[in-house]
Amino acid sequence: MRLLMSVLAALITSPLLAQDLAIENATLVSPERDTPVEGLTVLVGDGRILGIQPASIPHQAERVIDAERQYLTPGLIDSHVHLYHATGLRPGLVERERALALQEAYFEQMPRSYLYWGFTTLVELNADFETNRAFEAAPIRPRLFHCGEGLVTSNGFMAHQAHLPVEDAFPNFLHDRHVTPELPEGSDPAEHTPAATLETIQASGGICVKIYFEDAPWMPNGPEWPLPSQAIFSEVVREARERGLTVFLHGTTPAAHRMGLAAGVDVMAHGPWDMPVDLLEPIAPPMMFELADDIAEAGLQLQPTIRTLGQTRSMFEPDILQDADWLDVVPSSYVEFLRTDAQPQRDTFIEVILGNRLDEALIPHLMDGYQGRYQQFLRYLATNSDALVFGTDTAVGTFGWGNPPGLNGHWEMRELAEAGISPADILDMATRRNAETLNLADEIGTIEVGKRADLLLMQDNPLRSIDAYRSITTVILNGAPMDRAGLSARHYEETDQ
Repeated sequence: MRLLMSVLAALITSPLLAQDLAIENATLVSPERDTPVEGLTVLVGDGRILGIQPASIPHQAERVIDAERQYLTPGLIDSHVHLYHATGLRPGLVERERALALQEAYFEQMPRSYLYWGFTTLVELNADFETNRAFEAAPIRPRLFHCGEGLVTSNGFMAHQAHLPVEDAFPNFLHDRHVTPELPEGSDPAEHTPAATLETIQASGGICVKIYFEDAPWMPNGPEWPLPSQAIFSEVVREARERGLTVFLHGTTPAAHRMGLAAGVDVMAHGPWDMPVDLLEPIAPPMMFELADDIAEAGLQLQPTIRTLGQTRSMFEPDILQDADWLDVVPSSYVEFLRTDAQPQRDTFIEVILGNRLDEALIPHLMDGYQGRYQQFLRYLATNSDALVFGTDTAVGTFGWGNPPGLNGHWEMRELAEAGISPADILDMATRRNAETLNLADEIGTIEVGKRADLLLMQDNPLRSIDAYRSITTVILNGAPMDRAGLSARHYEETDQ
């Protein structure tokens, strides 16, 4: 009895704090708990969780939600988004006025679409500040963090692809003096050191930094730009540690991941799906499982971003645009655009990227090979570590239309589950692990007293199936409950009529 009373005393909120909302009769499912806990009331005030107590204990909340034993989880975190891309809307597909109208409608709905699928926090890894400001001006939107502008080397990947001089396209570029001693004319070396560039990112409000190791296996003769040195990356990591910034490294090959391990970065922003094997080979090579062991031992985190591959695959999946879920996350006019004017991307991709080197009929088989090998790697890594964290790369700026906001996160979960990763691990990846990786664990990621009241109510148990996220009924952001149906693009189209 004494133990029971002490547990209750720890759970009950202080009566001195104003209680705005009580979520009664909830079943709590949160990564810090070994099993779901039924029959609880969560008390919320001033946007935070004030207390967690048995439903039988009285409270003074002004507003009550009877959860009726629904499952209450932390809000989801997508730690890899690009808000400035509208999926499938590439330059030149339609005349300018129509493109701007499509883009405006897409971006107006986008914040609600992330919330619709339970994503209450987003992390923009390569910030466009004008886009971020527009996103944060939306009346209903997820919490947004960012890494500032991606830290591009002066003549490396990204800089090489820009249509402007690097100092104009990426004013906060990084000078890798170990590879390229010279700088663009007129540039001050002191402004482009790791310390100076990270100071700029932090001053912009960034909580993280993204660097790039793109060795371009998709190019026939390798990259046309110099690859960064381990030395400069190690300097970036050292400076980031002093500032409390999380370091993400873009890379999709085993070599990129070896670079990340050597430099000591925190997170690989993609997995090593570009494996050195025959493209039709169904089995991942032994070296990939050795790499997974080294990632686990080093404590490196990895975002699978399977849906990055899904962006390309979408052009060869005829049924993807018939999925009714699209109509909840983008306007119906946008779906019609994707089904019609966006379609020529497929031919352009085959001609420009593949150079007509492959029979189109073979492409789905190649995609299946990529997917199968990568799933084997992810399953092995997930079985032997907690290395995976959740990020989708929504919306990828490459050819395709496979990254709808919010819905793409659900598709990412589905593909992780198909790879053999448990629903409990997927929830942990998208909540607690992401929060810990980004140094946000004091604020979000679990259901604990003192944390932000970013929560989801759903009818089905997310520890049994990721389909449970389809049963979300209420999204609670900063203590404010929202009916999920009211966040849908369908709802906004119906109310406009």
